[in-house]
Amino acid sequence: MVIQSIGLKKQRAEKPLELTKNQYALILPIGDVHFGAPGFPKDRFISHLQWGIERGAYFLGMGEYLDFTSESQRSVMINLRDSTRASIDDMIKALADEFVEKIAFTKGRWLGLLKGDHSWTFMDGRNVEQYIAQKLETNYFGTSCVLRIFPAGFKNESADVVLYCHHGVGFSQTLGGQLNRPKDLAFAFDADIVLMGHSHAKIIGTIDKQIITRRGLHYHRTIHIARTGGWFRGYLSHLAYELDKPAIYSEGTYVEKRGYLPTSIGGLVIGIGYDCIDGTKEYKPLIHMAI
Repeated sequence: MVIQSIGLKKQRAEKPLELTKNQYALILPIGDVHFGAPGFPKDRFISHLQWGIERGAYFLGMGEYLDFTSESQRSVMINLRDSTRASIDDMIKALADEFVEKIAFTKGRWLGLLKGDHSWTFMDGRNVEQYIAQKLETNYFGTSCVLRIFPAGFKNESADVVLYCHHGVGFSQTLGGQLNRPKDLAFAFDADIVLMGHSHAKIIGTIDKQIITRRGLHYHRTIHIARTGGWFRGYLSHLAYELDKPAIYSEGTYVEKRGYLPTSIGGLVIGIGYDCIDGTKEYKPLIHMAI
């Protein structure tokens, strides 16, 4: 698990957006992109990123940037001969290069990238997430990370926000069930925000904690938990094909085949600020999430 502190300067935005008081950071989690999948909503995805850039946002990669192998498929392909794996490496790098080219205007605005399930490890030992991170000039966070975000130059260290981020595991057919795993981790880590992707749900929740310090100070601290959405279109429609066409053209995605709920296309917007605790010189986070 990566642990990193990041001081952020407030960005000058073409179109300012203040979600919360004393806002010093606007963060957009970007995950479960599945770039290259049939029906990928390219224009909507690029517009989402451009919207963030115009408002001075930072991006946080939640995993699964390309539409390629799952873990079970990789276990089969690992025994391919070297020449075949080298060809696959070249194919994956070409897809990653195309993805980076489309989002090149975001370079320098990423906090870092997590690994996802749809990954690939090249023959040199690096994975595709590292490759993309290098192209975007950002950090690679691996499986999970804890980020301490604070306003650069602000003298009081209590004006920070701690994020625990994990690509995600599990899923549920109910809205409440989607938040069970991030809710559990909110109690395992002393974090203000717990983010997970993976299930393609886009849903947020809050837990209000009562903080009582050893000096007897009592205040409320709201913990935010969320699944961060995705960009994979689980259901694609078309007219009936001619009967002499290969049957595979008429088959749906794995979402359709298994009768899963459709993906919540899009991502979250997180505003991070701070507020003075009444009667003290200490601060607590002010966080606002929008879907």
